[in-house]
Amino acid sequence: MIKYTAVIINYNCLSMIKACIDSVIEQTFKPIEIRIVDSASKDGSAELIKKEFAGLKLLFSKENIGFSKAVNNGIYGAEGEYLLVLNSDVVLDRFFMENILKKAMLESADAGIFCGKLLKYHNNGIVDSEGQFLSRVLKPKERGYLNKDTSAFSYGRVFSACGAAVVYKRSMIQEVSENGQLLDEDFFMYFDDLDLGWRANTLGWKVFYVPEARAIHARGGSERGERKLLAGKYAFARKPVETRRRILANRYYVLIKNCPLSLLLLQFPFIVIYELAVLCYIVFSDFRSLAAYYYVFKDFNKMAEKRRKIFSLKKFSSKELSKWII
Repeated sequence: MIKYTAVIINYNCLSMIKACIDSVIEQTFKPIEIRIVDSASKDGSAELIKKEFAGLKLLFSKENIGFSKAVNNGIYGAEGEYLLVLNSDVVLDRFFMENILKKAMLESADAGIFCGKLLKYHNNGIVDSEGQFLSRVLKPKERGYLNKDTSAFSYGRVFSACGAAVVYKRSMIQEVSENGQLLDEDFFMYFDDLDLGWRANTLGWKVFYVPEARAIHARGGSERGERKLLAGKYAFARKPVETRRRILANRYYVLIKNCPLSLLLLQFPFIVIYELAVLCYIVFSDFRSLAAYYYVFKDFNKMAEKRRKIFSLKKFSSKELSKWII
């Protein structure tokens, strides 16, 4: 049997953390270790973890270090051949890892990332993600998002995987990490999963979707006022201002680091229309988010240097990327 480590990332998710951890403990394919990283939660979830799961490997930070760094801290020193990375707002079906690892054992050596079917926590007949692709404006697009679960998609390749519940192969982690970081800590949170998936593709690794591996996901469950904050048409506007800035800036970080010029030019008309719409919204409705553009300006050279390193090792034709746009 393949040995794997489970890494659970928690930040203010008291309502779900116990169910999340229990769902890992109850897997039919047991992990060899469970590591829980708490990023200075203030809602009582850290205390619950200490009380209920003292026998597990617990890592507590004194401040909110962000999802990217929390994942990197969690996988450092992990012993498994594969690593399950799980956000605390996810609850796994008990056969989740069995279904993933059975596929992993049959795949070629370049299969580095596996994801399953994520369904909405408050309505598990609705899809949250069936693998990530690219939209026409080169944003991450969760396949099947908010559609009814009709089992329309079979096992096969996808472009990237939602970071809320994903399995990474250790050999891939070692090859694609940047300065020891699997997830780019400059992202803090948001778009770091797409950045990793894109980087993995560039370096010759494949991502697979396993529909039999099912889980439920309360997207944004660690944010305050979970259902109200994220419900409806204006979810972005309801997020904290620093979160909005990070979402906007990280989109550009992904493109600077990973996007070939040929793909950028191909999608240019769609991107221009989208960017103008975003800029108008910010100027007239969300002026404080303009700071995101300063972040991009400040970090441009750093991201460009990361791009040079990635592209110096690339193992794919840029033309292949267009097939991942849906």
